[in-house]
Amino acid sequence: MGRTKLALAAVAALAAIAIAATLVLLRSREEVAMPLELELPDAAGAWRAAGAPVEYDPESIFDYLDGHAEVYLAYAMERCLAQRYSGPEGRGDLVLDVFLLESAADAFGVFTFDLDGEPVEIGSGALIHQGWLRAWKGRAFVSAYAEDQGADAGEALLELVRRVTERLPDEGELPPILGRLPGRGLVPGSARYMTSHQILNRHLAASLENVLGIDRTTPAVLAQYEGDEGRARVLLVEYPDEAGATRAASALWAQLLGVEASDGPVRLGDGSWAGVAVDGPRLVGVLEASAPERVTSLLREAVSGGGG
Repeated sequence: MGRTKLALAAVAALAAIAIAATLVLLRSREEVAMPLELELPDAAGAWRAAGAPVEYDPESIFDYLDGHAEVYLAYAMERCLAQRYSGPEGRGDLVLDVFLLESAADAFGVFTFDLDGEPVEIGSGALIHQGWLRAWKGRAFVSAYAEDQGADAGEALLELVRRVTERLPDEGELPPILGRLPGRGLVPGSARYMTSHQILNRHLAASLENVLGIDRTTPAVLAQYEGDEGRARVLLVEYPDEAGATRAASALWAQLLGVEASDGPVRLGDGSWAGVAVDGPRLVGVLEASAPERVTSLLREAVSGGGG
């Protein structure tokens, strides 16, 4: 499949995430009944809480987030606590959302869905971009937006998210698959973690079909590489067994790359290079590489143990 077809498929990718969301909705209310017990700040700077916070579950979240709820559900959202903060007269609000996910890996995954922005030392990781500050810690993902672009609103936004993350428990661990990424040339902060093929397809601008068989049992990570050997992207997917990884490798060659399988680097129609390898239950794909040597070195490092 060429780049043009992949780009066209990406237009509908986010809408297709709803398919995975239905799996979350099938879980009983007892399984997701744990409330988000978090005392939110009453104020931040000159901004004051406007009424009581509102809590949403995987069903009611669609009433609050129109068009974006599927992303959180794809990462096994359990609860969302929403709060608005009103500023001085004539000033815009601060909007705070705290999402509780099933695991710390899921919270990290939501955080990596959008990596635009400048790093901020808040929680386990935070980024700020055009008045939108998001952070993660433990099983929680925190999203806060300033409708007002004044400097004091920005300071209040930072104060608000910092105070919220300080009250969150630091529970759980990062996905172990991150430690399998090759270390040399890895762009810091570029790794995206996912357990949903719709999320992966969004980042790859790929087919809507789950050709790689990715779900909650097959964690995947996609990362960017740069350096003297050139640029590339590395995809790692861990399957329950080697047979699953082998099937996925065949699908990656045929349905996503659109070329015959090869033991070495292959040049694609857009001029980039790609390569695929199977390492036990793990699929390794090097995509969009600027040179064949980059494919070879990354595959070798990933198969020999990655960065961990």
